Amino acid sequence: MFRILHLSDLHARETSAWSTTPILSQAKKTILEQANAVNIDLVVFTGDIAFSGKKEEYAIAQAWLDDLCLGTSGLNLQKGQILLVPGNHDVDRKLIGPTAGAIEEVLKKATTEAAVANFYDDGDSKKALLKRHAAYFDFCATFLGDAAPPGHCWSQTFKAKTGGRIRVDGLNTSWLCRGDDDHRRLLVGQSQLTELIKVHAQAVKTHGEPNVRITLMHHPLADLMEFDESNTADYLKQNTDVVLRGHLHKAEATERMTNTGGFLELAAGALHDTHEAPNRFSILDVSDDLSELRVSTFLWQSGRWILDRNLYDTADGVGTFRLKKN
Repeated sequence: MFRILHLSDLHARETSAWSTTPILSQAKKTILEQANAVNIDLVVFTGDIAFSGKKEEYAIAQAWLDDLCLGTSGLNLQKGQILLVPGNHDVDRKLIGPTAGAIEEVLKKATTEAAVANFYDDGDSKKALLKRHAAYFDFCATFLGDAAPPGHCWSQTFKAKTGGRIRVDGLNTSWLCRGDDDHRRLLVGQSQLTELIKVHAQAVKTHGEPNVRITLMHHPLADLMEFDESNTADYLKQNTDVVLRGHLHKAEATERMTNTGGFLELAAGALHDTHEAPNRFSILDVSDDLSELRVSTFLWQSGRWILDRNLYDTADGVGTFRLKKN
């Protein structure tokens, strides 16, 4: 099988180290126990690695991820097996300058993808908008080196043990995040989706058509502006099989199927919200024939990580979902 560790919403910061240190220490122990049975092929982190997009917060996160993922005392992965997308807490609000603020005021009134493209496709405007992710991008470069994503959206193709291909895409849903009132004010933008479409075409030439398609994003679709939610949903129905996301700090699985296509949406929950919160992470197993996905979600309870048997209505507590053949 092909095994994926899905992490999200760590919110790393020094003032919560008293809480995160024991939780993350035990998380590593539990993850390594799971990896003893079946190796983990990918680690994906769907945003909110930091708490306020600061350099020192990423240093805390990197120390744990280094320990967990790299080297023989951890999962012994290559850096290219670690995939990241940013969330709203990966934004440094102090870096949102006057130019970005003025663009945001215009985009608040946008009703079409063409209006979004006017700014997204303009190099200077896009640079001003993405400045809020400066520490996040620096973290990616420092932590992953040459394996860091080439941009704020990206696509990677991996070969399963049985020879099939698994494509993983990263979308940035937080390039307009700016405050506590972001709901229904965010955008993916068709221009960002078109970037991925171009990368897909090249990947097909190099690797062939993918058998399983996975998209990483931080926010649920309902946080996007309505016209962009509709456009992004239409894209996902045709271009992905599974969406992995974070943000709401709740683990859940939703099958979004229509007569024009569909996808499975899986939220991992928060790796750390508070010490008392129902903190969670998930392990996803894609079957050897790439036709089935099994999801095991782990819950922090009474000072230990346990399999959350109440999340899925199954005898073993593991969610099982069919993957459509591509």
